Amino acid sequence: VEDNFRNEVATGTVMIKVIDLPIEAIRQSGSLRIKGYTAQQMITQKSLEATGTSLYDRLKEQIAQVFGIEIDQVDIFALVDRDRDNAVDVRYNCHSSPYYTAPRLNGILIQYMKQLEKELGIDISLIDINECLYEAFSPCGEKSCYHNLVNLTKPHVMKSETSTIVGVKPEDVYECHCGALDNIPQVCNNDYCLNGGTCNQVNGNLTCTCVDDWNYGPRCELMTARFKEGYAWYRSFDVCENPTINMSFNTNRGNGILFYNGPTILSPWDNYPKDFLYVFLENWELTLYLELGSGTVRLAIPIEQSTVRNFIFTISWNHEMLEFEVENCETTKATESSDSCKKKISLPGFEGNIKPLLNVQSPLQVGGVIPSLNFNQLSNSYGWSHTPEMPKEKFEGCIQKIKFNKYLYDMNSTDYFDEYYPTCSDPINEKVVTGGSSLLIIIVCSLLLLLIIILVILCVARQRRNYEKLLPPEDVPVVKETVGPTDLEGSGEKDITNFDLNTLRIHSQENILN
Repeated sequence: VEDNFRNEVATGTVMIKVIDLPIEAIRQSGSLRIKGYTAQQMITQKSLEATGTSLYDRLKEQIAQVFGIEIDQVDIFALVDRDRDNAVDVRYNCHSSPYYTAPRLNGILIQYMKQLEKELGIDISLIDINECLYEAFSPCGEKSCYHNLVNLTKPHVMKSETSTIVGVKPEDVYECHCGALDNIPQVCNNDYCLNGGTCNQVNGNLTCTCVDDWNYGPRCELMTARFKEGYAWYRSFDVCENPTINMSFNTNRGNGILFYNGPTILSPWDNYPKDFLYVFLENWELTLYLELGSGTVRLAIPIEQSTVRNFIFTISWNHEMLEFEVENCETTKATESSDSCKKKISLPGFEGNIKPLLNVQSPLQVGGVIPSLNFNQLSNSYGWSHTPEMPKEKFEGCIQKIKFNKYLYDMNSTDYFDEYYPTCSDPINEKVVTGGSSLLIIIVCSLLLLLIIILVILCVARQRRNYEKLLPPEDVPVVKETVGPTDLEGSGEKDITNFDLNTLRIHSQENILN
């Protein structure tokens, strides 16, 4: 670099690194808030020579250790100052193939929050920057709250004396309605039909053509999944007034967790959500626990001891009452009244216009829970009025549908699971193949099999023709005796019998000697 004004010349080294960041990585990003720092302070190196010493670089290294991946597989792409909180909001994602989902990123990172704070010497005030989840500072107060990220491709320059980073600056937008009731788009896009489905637009209405109609929903959401004493993580239930939750399942045993949506760690800071919703089977009794911040309530309905039928249950609540119903529970433990399959209970602490909202920061765990979850410790930490019990056996069976209001869960959207198998067919050892790829594989395999059959037929036909060429013509008599006076060999030759049989002899070791 030459400075003509001061007549100085300096030589420097500039390192430029470019990464490919797809939209899905931003939409599914993990996030955290660090107190006492600005974006500029985070990217500043200790000195020009000491690369990799900034908080930005050290945070990437710690995140890589948490998820067991290389540091190059961690992308921190957004640092946004929050002046009013004296903090900086960080958005990141990890990738092996493909990028991770937000439930996995936030759900795992919060379990290692104390470790990060200790190793980096920082104060993390929030993990999962979705203020709807935190009742104390929800922008909608006691109403439904929906969080959305917009401006996902808006460039954002972060610079200091030692580094410059060009990332993106997504904007957090909050709307006071239930996100599960959003309007359907008017035109087809790549995100509308899931799992390889094909979008069709007819007279302004959108439909999807899926792999089949049994396992897939209207937008090709995979509705079914089998669990064998495992679990899978999904996005948490939305923060909605007067919600309704539907679920369908069958089971091989009368015990096991169907789902849990609630805290997975001891309370990390004040105002961390204590709410949870928990449904499980215990000795063929379907049990529900609900905590909305003012007291834990419990309902239970005995169901038929059947491993061949499907069970459908519905959960709903408002500011007065919690309702729990199992369709046709048909159990000998209950009376013949239809009320035996439907239970109600008043919700404590909600009077007047106060809305009972379910605020949960952690992922929805289906089919089971992570092994480290301990209800006794959680109950003591959050002050639940009733401690949920853990079933004596783990769930083994099929989840056939999970629906929150109008939002149908895609069971193939998980990327953090154990002993989980897409669809309710026989278990396989990998995630479901998307519809388009599955059809292509079937076609290719069928063509290869047909080609092999054709080659076998051609080889057999060729061998038969070669064999027929070796046979004598039909008008030539066949020699049936080789010793005697018959002259069938032509040129006057005759077989003789006066040859010496001692010419050939067999050695004791079965070698022919002359």
